[in-house]
Amino acid sequence: MPAPKHQHVYPSLPPNRGLSLGSWCLLGLLFVSAFLLVYVKDLHRRLLRDYQHLQQQSIALETEWEKLLLERSAWMSQARISQVAKDKLAMHLPSQKEMQTWDMSSEPRQGEEP
Repeated sequence: MPAPKHQHVYPSLPPNRGLSLGSWCLLGLLFVSAFLLVYVKDLHRRLLRDYQHLQQQSIALETEWEKLLLERSAWMSQARISQVAKDKLAMHLPSQKEMQTWDMSSEPRQGEEP
């Protein structure tokens, strides 16, 4: 008597002939999601590196700005302006004889010359 053929445990299911279409789709989705996971992690790493670099640049620019503000205030100080006026423009404070004052509080009356 010949050996009986392999009988299925569930006779309603067809014999296993490889992966079905649904299994292939799931396997494809698995590979796509794995690839996307690697891509997103690499993108995150690169963006984080760029962000940290830009933060360092921002801090350096803020420090430079503060130094420039201090330098500007030094150049604009009254003592500095007076010194430059004396040295380069030969300016001096006028004496009492050289000063002239006008009383601008009184308005000229009608018929009077200003």
